[in-house]
Amino acid sequence: MTCSRPRAAVLAAIFACAPAAAQSVEGRVTESQAQQPVAGAQVQLLDTAGVSVANVVTDSSGSFSLRAPEAGEYRLRADRVGLRGTLTRPVPLTAGETVAVEVRMAADPVVLAPTVADAHRRQGIYGRVLDDETGEPVAGARVTLMNMRELRVGRAEADAEGWFNLRVPGAGGYLLRAERAGYQRATARRITLMPDDTVQVELRLSTRSVLLAPLTVVAASRQVMRDHQLAGFEWRRERQPFGRYLGPEQIERINAFYASDVLQQVPMVQVQAGPESTFDRIITLPARGRVFGGGARCVPNLYVDGQRISMRGGFLLDQLVNGQSMAAVEVYTSPSGAPGEFPPLDDPYCGVVVVWTQVR
Repeated sequence: MTCSRPRAAVLAAIFACAPAAAQSVEGRVTESQAQQPVAGAQVQLLDTAGVSVANVVTDSSGSFSLRAPEAGEYRLRADRVGLRGTLTRPVPLTAGETVAVEVRMAADPVVLAPTVADAHRRQGIYGRVLDDETGEPVAGARVTLMNMRELRVGRAEADAEGWFNLRVPGAGGYLLRAERAGYQRATARRITLMPDDTVQVELRLSTRSVLLAPLTVVAASRQVMRDHQLAGFEWRRERQPFGRYLGPEQIERINAFYASDVLQQVPMVQVQAGPESTFDRIITLPARGRVFGGGARCVPNLYVDGQRISMRGGFLLDQLVNGQSMAAVEVYTSPSGAPGEFPPLDDPYCGVVVVWTQVR
C-alpha cells in the first residue's frame, strides 16, 4: 500500500509513505533554498500534546529515522543553529507503517548584537572546523580565505577546539577552503562581506569523497544576513533566463511607497484598480494556455520570502508588503519557466511573482 500527501511550499514538506515492520518516521532535513542536506539537526517526534517521544540527530546526509511508541498522529520538529526551527504538519501513523518525510528548514542566522560582535570580532570571519561524521573539532585544520578568482588572501590554522579567525581585506565575495591530513578538502560557497561585517561559520570536513554541505552560517551581522537571504535570488538572476528581476539597487532607485508600484516597472506586469477601492491594486500577468484568447490576464502565484501566499480572491500585494520594505523581485510570466522551488500551485496557467523583503 502506498499513499501521497500534499506538498507544502513552506519550511516542511510531507511526500509519501510506505509499509514497514513497525510504525516509524524516516526522512531527510534539507535547507529550503540551497536544497542541501542539513547535518547535525536535532529532530524530535512530538505527540498530540506536544511531548517529545523520540529524538535523533541527522547524519552527514541530513537523514534521520524515528520510531513511534504506538500508532497515532505525530509532528516532527527540527532545530539547528543558523536555521529556523521547523514544525511539520501532523503525520498520521498506523500500526506497522513507515512514513517518509522531508523537512525543509529556512536559513535564519543569529544576528550578533553590537556588544557580542565586538567581543568576538578580531577579524572578519571566525568559526570552527568540525568532523562531519562525529561533530568533533578538527584541530590543526588549515583554513584558507580566497577571493572569487580563488586567489589566497588569508590563512589560519584551527586550534585544539577547532576554532579559527580570519581577517577580511576588503568588501566583496569570498570562498573558504578547509583541509587537514586524512580528510577530503572542502570548499564552501560564497560569502559576501563588507569591511565591518562579522560572520561566524561552521566548516565541516569528511573522509568521504563528496561533502554536500561544508558550510553553515551560525551567526552574522545584519548585512551578511541580508546577503544570505538573497543568495538564491542572485544565483537565479545570473543563471535563470526565464525570469525578470529587480535587485536591491534597482528597487532603491524606484523608491516606491507601494509594492505594486515596484512591480509596475517589470515588463508584462499590469496593475489594475480593485473593485472596492482604487487602493486595492490587483496585479496580473498574461494567461498562458487559456482557451479563451491570447489577451487574457490572470492573478499570478505569489511567494513572499520563499513562502507561498494563496490569494485566490484577488492579488492584493500592497496589503502584505510596502515598497520601502522590498529588497528584490522575481517575475516568471510563464508558469513552465518558474524554478522548482516556486511552483505555480494556485493557478497552473499563470506565472509566478516572488518578493523578497529587507531583513529587520
